[in-house]
Amino acid sequence: MYKLVDLPEIKTVDSQTHRHLSTEIGQEHERRQEKEADSEDLVKLALEVAPFFLAHNAEADAVDLLLQLDIVPKLVGFVDKNSYKRVCLYIAG
Repeated sequence: MYKLVDLPEIKTVDSQTHRHLSTEIGQEHERRQEKEADSEDLVKLALEVAPFFLAHNAEADAVDLLLQLDIVPKLVGFVDKNSYKRVCLYIAG
């Protein structure tokens, strides 16, 4: 879980690091849910990662991350005319 502890500026890391971070966010969120612990910091981090995914044609990753945290409605604020169709197709599919 080193990425959650020692994270550089999120906008400066590469796609692979974002994917690993997304996985860690999901795993940590699940652990915290089991303990009924607060995960607001994970939500905040996920809301920083999701726009990166959308900007780099990884709409499925953005949707999956927000779905894991049960915050899919927040996706609306990040989609644009370029990602809207792909996001809708992924959610509908």
